[in-house]
Amino acid sequence: MKKKIFIFILSLSVIFNVMYITGFGADIIETIEVIKGIDISLNGKDFIPKDVNNKELDVFLYQGTTYVPIRAISELYNASVDWDQENRKVILNIANKMDYQVDILRIEQESLNNESMGLNLNQKMPMIKIDNLEGLYNNFAIENNLFNKNALKKYSKKTFETNDVFIAFHTENSGSISLNEEGVEDNKEELLLNISRKVPEIGTMDMAYYVIILTVDKEKAKDKEVFLEISKNEVYK
Repeated sequence: MKKKIFIFILSLSVIFNVMYITGFGADIIETIEVIKGIDISLNGKDFIPKDVNNKELDVFLYQGTTYVPIRAISELYNASVDWDQENRKVILNIANKMDYQVDILRIEQESLNNESMGLNLNQKMPMIKIDNLEGLYNNFAIENNLFNKNALKKYSKKTFETNDVFIAFHTENSGSISLNEEGVEDNKEELLLNISRKVPEIGTMDMAYYVIILTVDKEKAKDKEVFLEISKNEVYK
């Protein structure tokens, strides 16, 4: 079901000036008059947009159009927001609504703050529940690691409001072995994330370290243990 945002005008009496910047060459700066005092009702509840520092942001009307902070609204739907400075472009990536989402990230060993273990075929591993965004980031060596920063961009505080997030660490003795998601089984008292391995007949001698992140709707994960299992091997030439 699609969510709708209902916007109500509570006060049209406050008018203030803002700076509008556009253009791809020199900045074009224009002073405009806008109508302040707009509240947002989201699914029957008041919604106050805030920035990354938890500061409240203005919503306003300009020439009959309502303007809202794009990041605050986008993150409600687990969309990532980036800014392309060179091309003056806002970049949005919106994930499809799913009961669950799986990310399999291959990273360097030194990028982890946790030990990783190898799983055998049909061996189950308990996944670790992560309570908040800070807890997720604490499992990675984020500082000065651009890969980790980019890989975790899709996760926000909003992710944890409607979902439970679980994580597991897996080691392969060859970097030529890849992992693929095969679905999540709901077995009443537990959720089981199935992973397949693609194994070459002749592999490389380097180690491979994986972080596997499972995001599940809170209602689906309620009162259940969550496990990871390597369910099958596929050998290829």
